[in-house]
Amino acid sequence: MNENRWRVLRTELSARLKNPIRSPEFVIYFVVVILLIGLMGVGLTFVTELKMTQDDCNHQFSHIHVCLAIVSYFIALLTASAADLILSSRHLDNERSSNDSQSISAKSNHKPLKMIGVGAILLGLVILLCVMFFENLLSGECRTWMEYSFSVIGFLLSLFIWWISNSDNPNLIPYEQGINDKVQNLMQSIE
Repeated sequence: MNENRWRVLRTELSARLKNPIRSPEFVIYFVVVILLIGLMGVGLTFVTELKMTQDDCNHQFSHIHVCLAIVSYFIALLTASAADLILSSRHLDNERSSNDSQSISAKSNHKPLKMIGVGAILLGLVILLCVMFFENLLSGECRTWMEYSFSVIGFLLSLFIWWISNSDNPNLIPYEQGINDKVQNLMQSIE
């Protein structure tokens, strides 16, 4: 039974990772809105620090400002996406009718998605605390390297969670494609 649930989770995550690529609307939204527009704050912080360094010989480039811009971006994206994953899983559970023979197993198949959302929020907070910890306790190149490493890890995590939580968003994926994929996934999980 547990093996089957792992297989269903693997199938669900695989479908949520692969299916959106077939939708130009989804990919364009991801690149333009989530990446380009979303990262404007990080870019502006970087350019501002660079300009201040060039204008004032005594000013040193502040890597922590850039890291904090990345962290604030990924925390906002991560928590919103993880909450959406948790709530959309609840919505999928409520859509199932009580007379559906697959109802109980279908509801339990969305529990792992909810736990991924909760786990992502907790992991994001741990990454945030690590960046702040490194800023206060480490010094030099090691501190800068660790801050950037954890900031980028959090950024990649937030993109992953955004992708899987929006993979069935009807505003980004044509309705027919989303339904067909869900039916196909359900059929694969039953086999």
